[in-house]
Amino acid sequence: MEEEYAQKPSVLNDVKDRLTAVIEAGKPVVKKIGLLKIGAAIAVLAIILALIFLVPRSGTLSLSFHELDSGNAVAGAQVSLIGSDSAVLESQYSNEAGVVVFINVPSRTTLGLEVDAGDAFKKKLDSVFIESGEEASKTVELERNLDVDLSAKSVPSTIPASCPQKLLFDAVNNGINSVEVELVGEGAFKTLVSKKTIIEPGARETIESIVSFPTGDSGQKVGSARVKFTRKSVSLSATAVNPPELSVSPEEISESVKPGEEVKKQVSFENTGRIGEVTIANADVALAGDIASIGQARFEDELSIKPGERNILYLTVNVPSSASGSLVGHLTVTTPCKTFRIPITLTVSS
Repeated sequence: MEEEYAQKPSVLNDVKDRLTAVIEAGKPVVKKIGLLKIGAAIAVLAIILALIFLVPRSGTLSLSFHELDSGNAVAGAQVSLIGSDSAVLESQYSNEAGVVVFINVPSRTTLGLEVDAGDAFKKKLDSVFIESGEEASKTVELERNLDVDLSAKSVPSTIPASCPQKLLFDAVNNGINSVEVELVGEGAFKTLVSKKTIIEPGARETIESIVSFPTGDSGQKVGSARVKFTRKSVSLSATAVNPPELSVSPEEISESVKPGEEVKKQVSFENTGRIGEVTIANADVALAGDIASIGQARFEDELSIKPGERNILYLTVNVPSSASGSLVGHLTVTTPCKTFRIPITLTVSS
């Protein structure tokens, strides 16, 4: 142990001697080059680094133009790049693929974009920002130039999950040409679909749409409906609830009748679920087959059927005096969640 401690001073002295030798060897080099030249070299290096990392370098900007919703490329759109002083830096037209490429684009500053794709599309104002030397790209969606106002006409406050629900909207064409209007949904109403409707200039039309929430969905749902190919929209909200459980009795009608007889039957619809109401309107009831022309079916009251309650459908069939054999048809009742088909067979015997 004592020998180890005794060796340490000699090791330190050796390191000191080596460092001194390196310093002494470098003195002639420093004298030869000169301190001023070394300082100048350092300054030049600093300037080069500043030019590389601090001074913004121009970049490249690739823009791709597509129609909203369809995704179709928009060719022939005039695209102007606007500088920070509002001056037009460059203007180009999109090619067949809907693409425009600007080179030597100023970087680290917000630039404006002005897009004019003709009368079919709305003019668009946008902005871009690229980093120093960046090869940036951006996709721009263009709206069709449809001057249509949209408003909600009939939207239920509650919608049973998994049950298609009808929504009604009013659309007004403020343009000078007839337009075909279709609606699409967004947010919680993304499943919304509608019929295509032709609207004449200055006219108002009601557009029928259908929406449904996923099975098991519940709670407040928020979204919107908008005119397809545009940003014209109306906000929507509804509460998703469990679907009602509806039962029908009888499930089939089979009766022996006589010619000229008036047959009266009752069909009961009961809400056997714990939550959720259902309304069946007379417009949702139809007769088919041999019964269609000689029968009538309707609810006395078009009321919402609450859990534990029922509503009665009254069926009347006037058997022709000349009838013979069997009269076969069916009763169809359409509800938001299910369509009931009740077979009807009347056997005519004298």
